[in-house]
Amino acid sequence: MAVVSPVSQKLGQGTTVVTWTDVNTGDTVNHDALVGREGLAACVQMSSASWGDTTVALRGSNDGTTWVTLKDLGGADISMTGDGLVEFSTSTLYVKPVPSGGAGSEDVLVTVVTRG
Repeated sequence: MAVVSPVSQKLGQGTTVVTWTDVNTGDTVNHDALVGREGLAACVQMSSASWGDTTVALRGSNDGTTWVTLKDLGGADISMTGDGLVEFSTSTLYVKPVPSGGAGSEDVLVTVVTRG
């Protein structure tokens, strides 16, 4: 089990890319603070060569302690079991992917893009 921290890159014109690399079941996944970001419109893309029976949910929090699964634009939970991309809108202070199930060797790449 590893600790996975986000890497954030500001691309300019209100666009920020946050990436968590090699997310696996059992890992401790650190959150990213969306504080000071210009964008409320966002999307998340998840991909892996070996999803197996793994599920990765995108969760948000305003206090860094209580986490809830974020919703897509249609109101469905953002939770993936295979490669995908989902758009969402958020004003939550923190986000992080949360993996469950699986064997701990999924190496899921999670990328969140926010735009202003």
